[in-house]
Amino acid sequence: MNRYVWYRAVFVSVLLAASSSAVIAGSNEGKQWLQHMLENARSLNYKGVFVYVQGPNLEVMSIVHSGDGDKQRQHLVALNGAVREVTVAGEEVICSLPGQQIAFNTSKYKRSPIPISLPQDLDGLEQSYRFEEKGEDRVANRVTRIISIEPRDNLRFGYRLWLDRETGMVLRSALLDDQGKIREQFVFTEFEVVNQVAQDLLKPQFISARKLATKISGNMFSEVILQPVWQAGELPSGFHTIVQQRSPDSTAGEAAEHIVFSDGLAAVSVFVEKIQDEEPLLEGPTSMDAMSAYGVVMDGYQVIAVGEVPQRTVEQIARAMQRIE
Repeated sequence: MNRYVWYRAVFVSVLLAASSSAVIAGSNEGKQWLQHMLENARSLNYKGVFVYVQGPNLEVMSIVHSGDGDKQRQHLVALNGAVREVTVAGEEVICSLPGQQIAFNTSKYKRSPIPISLPQDLDGLEQSYRFEEKGEDRVANRVTRIISIEPRDNLRFGYRLWLDRETGMVLRSALLDDQGKIREQFVFTEFEVVNQVAQDLLKPQFISARKLATKISGNMFSEVILQPVWQAGELPSGFHTIVQQRSPDSTAGEAAEHIVFSDGLAAVSVFVEKIQDEEPLLEGPTSMDAMSAYGVVMDGYQVIAVGEVPQRTVEQIARAMQRIE
C-alpha cells in the first residue's frame, strides 16, 4: 500500500475532529449546514468504518472517536494491508507502521483540506468559493445533506460534502478538479453515534510502551522564522502566508525553509533548500492523483511547491518565490 496514501487517510481522520473546531455564521442554507457541522461534530462520540480512495489506492479504516471533555481522542486501525494504527489525543498523533512509530503535532496543520477544515471567517472564503446546498443522499444508511463548495476561478479545486442530517457529521467528502472529476474521496460505510466510548477502545493495540518511549518526531521543520530568508511576490488571488518555518539543520549546510500558503481552504507548501553538488530534485511539473507539484531552480536553490490545487497554481507560487537580500 502506498505510504503516502496511508498518511493522507490518517489526516482525514484527524481532521474529522479538527474541522469542527470553529464557529461560523452564514445566511444561505449551505452555510447553515456547515455551521451545524462545526458546532456539533466536535463533541460527538461515535464509531465506524470509512474508506479513503485516491486514484487506484484504497485504505479501509475503523475509527472510534470520543468528544467528551476538552481533549478529543481517536483510535484508528487499518483493516487492509499491513497492520497499522493511529492514536490521537488532542493535537498529538502517533502512527504505528511496520517497524516504525511516528509522532507529530497537528496544531500547525489544521487547515489541510482532508477532508476539509474551515476557518472561523467563512465569509472570507466567498472571494474564492461559493456554497450551495444540493439536496439529500444516503450514506452509511443515514440521510445526508449535500453541500457543494465551488471555486470561482481555475486556481483551486472544489469540494462536495455529505453531512449527516441528524448530527452534522461529515459522512462523505470528495475533492473535485477543475473538470468536475473526483480526485480523491472518503466515505463512511458504517457510522454509529454512542453515548459513551469505553476507554479501552481508545488505547493502542499494537504500539508498546517501549516503542512509545522511542517514537520519532514527524515534524522536521520546527523553528518558526522571525526573519524569513524567502518570501513570495505576487501570489494567486486569495492566497496568503500562514506558516513559515526553518529546519533545525540541513545536509546542504544551510537551513531549508518551509512556507505554507492558503486561501483559507486550499493549501500549498513550498520547500526551499540550497543545492550543493547534487542534481535538482525537480524542475518543471509533476503530479500524483490530486497532488500537484512544480520545481524551479533559483540562484542555486531548489524551490518546490506542492499542494492539492491545479498545476497552474503551484507553478505560479513556485515562480513567485524571491530570496530576501
